[in-house]
Amino acid sequence: MKDIMPLTGFEHETVMNLRTPSVILNDARKLSGLVVAVAESGVGDGRDITEPEALLWLAHRLQDKLDLLATLSDTDDVPGWMQKEQSA
Repeated sequence: MKDIMPLTGFEHETVMNLRTPSVILNDARKLSGLVVAVAESGVGDGRDITEPEALLWLAHRLQDKLDLLATLSDTDDVPGWMQKEQSA
């Protein structure tokens, strides 16, 4: 493995925000608002959602945030890949 440079201040703050439930919840709320806005733009008068890939991307990012919140909350429905490692 190659030697990895230390994190910059911005990178460190970004990583730490992944561990702060209030920041994750705020991000999840913003993402859900975007999902609703994109979905509503395709509703009515027989219109289709013009950017289904964008809606799918937003939905996946929202799911990521909710999974991260579940992990930090120690709930039982955490995805396997996000579960804390068991000590031997």
